[in-house]
Amino acid sequence: MESLNIQGMTCAACVRAVERAVGKVSGVQSVAVNFATEKAQVTFEPSMVRLSDIKLAVANAGYKALTEGGLGTDEHQKRKDHEVRVWWLKFALSAVFALPLLYLAMGGMLGLPLPAALNPMQFPLRYALLELLLVLPVLGAGYQFYTLGGPALFRLNPNMDSLVALGTGAAVLWSGFATLRIALGDFRLVNDLYFETAGVIITLILLGKSLEAVTKGKTSAAIKALMGLTPKTATLLLGGIERDIEVGDVEVGDQLVVRPGEKIPVDSVVLEGNSAVDEAVLTGYDANRLDVVPYFTTVPAAVVDPQPRHILFVGRLVREKGVDLLFEALARLTGEWTCTVVGEGPASEKVRQDAAARGIAQRVTFTGWLNGDALARAFDDASVVVVPSRWPEPFGIVGLEAMAHARPVVAFRVGGVPDWLDDGVTGWSVAPGDVAALHDRIAVVLADPSEATAMGLRGRARVERDFVAAAHLKTLVPIYRELRGGY
Repeated sequence: MESLNIQGMTCAACVRAVERAVGKVSGVQSVAVNFATEKAQVTFEPSMVRLSDIKLAVANAGYKALTEGGLGTDEHQKRKDHEVRVWWLKFALSAVFALPLLYLAMGGMLGLPLPAALNPMQFPLRYALLELLLVLPVLGAGYQFYTLGGPALFRLNPNMDSLVALGTGAAVLWSGFATLRIALGDFRLVNDLYFETAGVIITLILLGKSLEAVTKGKTSAAIKALMGLTPKTATLLLGGIERDIEVGDVEVGDQLVVRPGEKIPVDSVVLEGNSAVDEAVLTGYDANRLDVVPYFTTVPAAVVDPQPRHILFVGRLVREKGVDLLFEALARLTGEWTCTVVGEGPASEKVRQDAAARGIAQRVTFTGWLNGDALARAFDDASVVVVPSRWPEPFGIVGLEAMAHARPVVAFRVGGVPDWLDDGVTGWSVAPGDVAALHDRIAVVLADPSEATAMGLRGRARVERDFVAAAHLKTLVPIYRELRGGY
């Protein structure tokens, strides 16, 4: 993979143009362009294409490509700082001439005073020529819109510059023609001048470009600061001797030594040794490298018959918990049913309003938070417990509590839910956000009480096997022994 600095991009269309141009080169396997950092990551087969061919493809698309080594960090930062200064200078130059141009063109309509010598009705040619003289420096400040946008349009890869060039160019050309006609005596066209339109558009876009350059500079600086956290050197093991080398000098096949507390300098394969490495910030938590201690709960002594066709939701009332999705599904249910919502939260009032708006408020009971025996009775009363979370539940304690009470669970397949919910065995898991599927599975459970009971009993058995205190200790003791060195 090769990283290239791409110069000349102005919008997302430029990104697509570069990706298309490079992607068409034979031997290029993949290309990804980042507009904020102005970099392209290109994977290609060196035996089929040279880097110079890729650079040529970028150049033919109207941009310039430099290798990372061709533009040092300091030089790159200097170039960005210079670019910001140039944009602000262009904006200032444009504004100096665009403001009086706007005043001249629109002041009379707003009742603002104009010198008698510039009255368009009495001196139309003088008025038109002054507008032309005022717009020329603005066009000069925004010349790149025409030098970049025009060629891009002819290459059938139009970008934002092309749009600006077309709009302002049309206004200037027509106004230039109108000025010529005024010079020939057709004074009526003095009201059809649009020099100020072109001048104001270019000035405002130059302001946007200046602000964008500042923002991109800050983004690049933040990314570089993050990259600065990576190690600058690596410890090379060669012939049984260790020596420090620059990270950039590491080659494929080198053997490196990483001591406890050090950062891994490059993508590597662990050959031997034991240590602990914090990978969470970059890669998340790898389930294959974690010892998971399960949540444990207490299984009630007896199974209580539920209320018929009764649905239970337990959780904080916030959007992420998906109560609105549950209500959308319940509104589609036919026949008699009831629902209890246990919990409170910032969206409590909105949830109640949603139930009323869907016409199900008479069937839904809001209890607020319940604890101890009251919460246990809520689980016992339920025919099915629904976990409609939008966000990736880290685990899903409510589901385990429901299974402990021998209740089937219907849940969106997010986060840690698949770790404890066996689809079609202890309940049903459906695709995240699929309200139709959520409704269908709830309806299936309510329609077949005997199968719901069987699912609940299988869930209870799963909890007794994996999520009670004994299961917790069974997992914890080997980990503790390993930490103690096998004792």
